Amino acid sequence: MAMRNLSAWVVLISITIGAFSMSAFAATPTTIVGAEVTATLAHADSVAVVVMLASPQQDKLIATNSETRRTIARSVDRVLAELPAHEFTLRRRFDNISAISLDISSRALAILRRDTAVLRIDVVAGGSAQLLQAAPLAHVSDVRALGFTGKNIKTAVIDSGVQLDHADLADSIVGQQCFCSSATPGVGCCPNGSATQSGAGSGADAEGHGTNVTGIITGNGSIAPQGGAPDANVVIVRVLDSHGSFYDASDIAAALDWIATNHPDTKIVNMSVGTNALFSSACGNAQSFTMVMQAAVNAVAANGTLMTASSGNQASATSISAPACINGVIAVGAVWDSTLSNQTFLGCTDTAIVADKPTCFTNSNALVQLYAPGAYTTATGLNTDPFTSNGQSSYGGTSQASPLVASCIADLFQLKPNATAVQIKAALAASPAHITDPKSGLSFPRLDCKQALIYLDRIFANGFAISP
Repeated sequence: MAMRNLSAWVVLISITIGAFSMSAFAATPTTIVGAEVTATLAHADSVAVVVMLASPQQDKLIATNSETRRTIARSVDRVLAELPAHEFTLRRRFDNISAISLDISSRALAILRRDTAVLRIDVVAGGSAQLLQAAPLAHVSDVRALGFTGKNIKTAVIDSGVQLDHADLADSIVGQQCFCSSATPGVGCCPNGSATQSGAGSGADAEGHGTNVTGIITGNGSIAPQGGAPDANVVIVRVLDSHGSFYDASDIAAALDWIATNHPDTKIVNMSVGTNALFSSACGNAQSFTMVMQAAVNAVAANGTLMTASSGNQASATSISAPACINGVIAVGAVWDSTLSNQTFLGCTDTAIVADKPTCFTNSNALVQLYAPGAYTTATGLNTDPFTSNGQSSYGGTSQASPLVASCIADLFQLKPNATAVQIKAALAASPAHITDPKSGLSFPRLDCKQALIYLDRIFANGFAISP
C-alpha cells in the first residue's frame, strides 16, 4: 500500500497517465462553507478565507495559456464585482487558478454563498517549515562523482528564501519572488514588508531554513558540504516568515502559480513546508485551500515539472500535511543517516538509531512515496542563524529529506533531459533499498540515486519508454 503512488510506475510501465484534471472539483461539497468560517463571524467582523471557484474548463486541466488566464480573470472579476467594496479585502488572486483569498464580512459571505460559481469557502490555513552522511547513504554523491550535477537544470525552492550572497548559492539563483501574508491584509512578511514582492531581494531569507534546504540541492561546496546537484540553477520563492511559518496556505499555491507562468521550464520544485492540518488521504478536494493547491500543482505539472514535499514532522502514523497530500506531489519521509545515540527530537524519542531507520517524527501513511536521509543534514546556513557556523547549518526533518530527492531528480534530468515524469518516478521507485516504518507498518522505497540513474539509463538504452 505504501508504494501505491510511486512503485506502480515500475510495475505498470506501459500505463498512460490520465491528464491532471479539475474533475476532482466537479462535485460541489455538501457544505459549501466550512464551519470555522461561520463560527468566526459569529464573534468577529471579518474572517480570512480561501474561496474556490468553478473552473472555466471544469472537465479539463487548466492550461497555462493566455486565453485561459483571461477567462479565469473575468470569472474572478465578476465574483468580486458582486461584493460591496467595504465588505471585503482582497488578499490574493492567481493566474492559473480559479480562486481568491480575501477577508470577508457576514454580508459578503451571504453573497458568496448564493453565487453558483463558488465551490467552497474555508478559513485560511497556516503551517510551517518541516524541520554529512545523507548524500552517501542515498548514493547521491556517487551520481555526482559520475559527472551528473544537475548542470543546466532549473529547480525551484518554495521556503523561507535564501541568503542571496552566500558563496555556495549566489551563482545558482536565476529568479526570486515572495508571497508571504500575515493576519493583516496588505501587510506581509516579504523583505519589503508587503505580502507580495518581486525581483531582486524578494527571496532574502530571514529564518535560515530555506538557505539550508537550497544548499542540499545546489550548494557548490566552497563553504558547506556540496549539494546533490551543485550545478543546477534555482528559482527562490519565499513563503515563510522570520519564524519559519506561513499564515495562509494560498501563498504556497501562489508560488506554484507564479512558477507555472514565469518559469515553465522548471524541472523540479521542492516544498519543505506543510500545513498544521494533516490529512489521511489524498486531500485535493478536502478544503478550499487544498483545492487551490491541487489546481496550482496541476498547472505546474502541465509543464512537465515534478514536485517534492516533506510529509511533515508530527509523528503521525496515519496522516500527512499539505502539499504532500496533493495528487501529483512526491511525498517524502525521513530516515536517520547514521548510527547515533538515543535522540529526542521534534517531540519524540528514537532509540537504537542506525542508518536507514525511519525517524519517529516522520508523518507516514500510504500517500508517502519515498523515504530519504533527513537527520541530521549539514548544508549552507545564514550568517545570523543560531544553527549556523561559518556559513553552514545543521537541520533534521522531512524538510531535509525532500530536497535530497529533488537534487537527485535534477541529476536524472541532466542524464535524460526529455525524460517524462512517469519515467523519473519509475526510476526512483526502482530503489533496491526498502524500509518499513514501525508507526504504520508500511513499506517504502528509500532513495538510491545511483540505482535510479542506472534504471533511467536502461529505459532509453533498451529502446523502450514508459508511456507519458
